[in-house]
Amino acid sequence: MVLFRALPLALAQLADASSRRVLALSIAGTLILLVVLVVAVGWLLAGVAWFGVAWIDGALGALGTAATLILAWLLFPSMLAAMTAVLVDPISDAVEARYYPGLPPTRGAALVEGLRSGLTLAGVALALNLMLLPLYLVPGVNVMLFYGLNGYLVARAYFEQVAVRRVALAEARALFRRHRLALWLGGTIMTFMTTVPFLNLVVPIVATALMTHLVEDLRAR
Repeated sequence: MVLFRALPLALAQLADASSRRVLALSIAGTLILLVVLVVAVGWLLAGVAWFGVAWIDGALGALGTAATLILAWLLFPSMLAAMTAVLVDPISDAVEARYYPGLPPTRGAALVEGLRSGLTLAGVALALNLMLLPLYLVPGVNVMLFYGLNGYLVARAYFEQVAVRRVALAEARALFRRHRLALWLGGTIMTFMTTVPFLNLVVPIVATALMTHLVEDLRAR
């Protein structure tokens, strides 16, 4: 299976010098987004007297803050993928230069379409995780839901951001639909990596390199 041939190559990309800057920027950007989310929701819950009863409003604020922290953890994979939208080029360029020399220049609309894709999927991830938040309290269901939902979203986000460098966004989405099961598996592996301390920090590099290999393989077919 091409996924398992591409995964070791993607991991090897961590040794490339271009990876370090992308790593630092993606982590910093993602953490800033999540901190803003937590602070904003915490302020909304703690700063508004929803019921006018001190102990009820205090309990609501405490529960809301806890729920927001859980939501931030759940959203980490998708937010990290969205943040990588502006940082795809250095990683993909390095992969293409080494393994796929001779490719023509990337499309001029790639950055705009990549940002559009990343922001759209980040919004979808936020909405879906909010709606399904109660199910995360159910043992067994929460694990399947976390990896299933975020695996799909992460796969699609990284695939589209890489693919639009070579094809239009509509074509990238069609290509994803035709091979979604294999790509979903790749996204699930990346999502699992986000749950492992320190390993989660290199997900943007590995996922971008992995999807670059997969995009070129699928385009060649």
